[in-house]
Amino acid sequence: MVKELFHPDAPPALVADAEQRMLHTPPEVAYQILLSMGDYDLPAAVGRLTVPLLAINGDLYPTDLTNVRNVKPDFEAIVMKHVATTPCSSGRRSSTAS
Repeated sequence: MVKELFHPDAPPALVADAEQRMLHTPPEVAYQILLSMGDYDLPAAVGRLTVPLLAINGDLYPTDLTNVRNVKPDFEAIVMKHVATTPCSSGRRSSTAS
């Protein structure tokens, strides 16, 4: 599962670090995270925002602009090239936004 969060050429040490962090998450914490995800109504939460919403995403998985904008019309995204699921999980110190 951890490898799915990174580009195939991600530094092995970075992937191993992420895996170790996940493995050391207490089971009760992981359980509660998974439980909370099932009932969380993200569209409702986003729809209640009264401020602009800007996401800074990696390009590993597409950002669904259309569906987010159906809920939050002013949604904007910066998609960073060759960055994992989030910029902080890519191991890069700097990158160029596209």
